[in-house]
Amino acid sequence: MEKKLIVLIADDSTEFGQNCADVINSYGMEATLCPKDGRLLLECAERIRPDVILSDIFLPSIDAVGVMKKLFSDKTKTNPLYFVMSGFGSSRLESEALSAGAAYFFIKPFDFTVLAERILQMCGKVQKPDTF
Repeated sequence: MEKKLIVLIADDSTEFGQNCADVINSYGMEATLCPKDGRLLLECAERIRPDVILSDIFLPSIDAVGVMKKLFSDKTKTNPLYFVMSGFGSSRLESEALSAGAAYFFIKPFDFTVLAERILQMCGKVQKPDTF
């Protein structure tokens, strides 16, 4: 049996975070929510060792670029794919996030099924969603 992809979502709001997690789970991945805070995200990532992290570009304590710099500085560890989202489009923010190591940049709102499919695609997996 193949290991499930673990997706860490840095958004503890029930509306966005839980809905996103439900769709990700329906695609055979394991979604875990953590608080929307850069320092807490780093702690969760260290503990959980996710394959993918999804966070907003703007986070309290440390923003997504700072989180990626800390995560990716340890060359002895396998780094997760980092998906960044933002509430508004900005080519400068997108460029900064991608330069810091983000695998993908989303503008909110977006379709959670597209996100789940993009995660699977970028991880080299193919999975059909469970029906709700």
